Amino acid sequence: MSAKKPEKQAKPNPIVISLDGNIGAGKSTMLEALRVAMPDVEVVLEPVGLWSSLKDADGKSLLELFYEDKPRWAYTFQNFALLSRAKALADAIGKTKKTVIITERSPLTDRYVFAEMLRSSGDLTELEWTLYLRWYDSFTKNIPISAIIHLGTDVARSADHIIKRGRAGEESMSLEYLRMLDLQHRIWLDETELPTLRINVAEGGGPPLAAIQEFIASLHEHRNGPCDRVVCDFCQPDESNVTLSDEGVTIQTGPRRRRRVVEVD
Repeated sequence: MSAKKPEKQAKPNPIVISLDGNIGAGKSTMLEALRVAMPDVEVVLEPVGLWSSLKDADGKSLLELFYEDKPRWAYTFQNFALLSRAKALADAIGKTKKTVIITERSPLTDRYVFAEMLRSSGDLTELEWTLYLRWYDSFTKNIPISAIIHLGTDVARSADHIIKRGRAGEESMSLEYLRMLDLQHRIWLDETELPTLRINVAEGGGPPLAAIQEFIASLHEHRNGPCDRVVCDFCQPDESNVTLSDEGVTIQTGPRRRRRVVEVD
């Protein structure tokens, strides 16, 4: 009788980081710099080309139709944006041999920024919102997001970048829409429990590679939960599990949780 072949061990999922920021914040430029400087990281671009390639009988793309008439096209576009984004990321997770993926936005961004904002503005009806959540729950449950890197920039600067790149459909985008997106990003980031690296983008400045590399290293170290070190810049005590000794020194008496936000100017 032949010996039983050892079972193949399942490949661990890579750490998946969502690179976020307003439209025109410089995410694509940042990703290209990271691709060159960090070849051990898999980069997943936003499928904007796919959204622009689908056109109606008059030759207008889905992206153009959405920006021109949100009440009519919000659900159609947001639904397709979610599914195409989820597929691109799931394909990358399944194929890559690298341990880290940085994706240009993620299904979380789609759900908690764009779709949430469209719901609040009334461009998504309650029925459409319910249908959207059904799709979201079905197609994202196996796409774990580990952390967020957020590029913060002035709304006026974002608008200037949008004009300069001249992407079809974006010429109708208002400053008010960009302000609303900026606010919704901030609301999401303030509520998320995911580790977050906030980068304040400066004109002409390069990506803070050292800070990003340090952030990724910390994610690797804390992959299975907060560490056991007494002092760790990435962890912070859970205040419900902290007491004061007689000498007034803070003592950790229970589990630690991950530090949520790291900021880089």
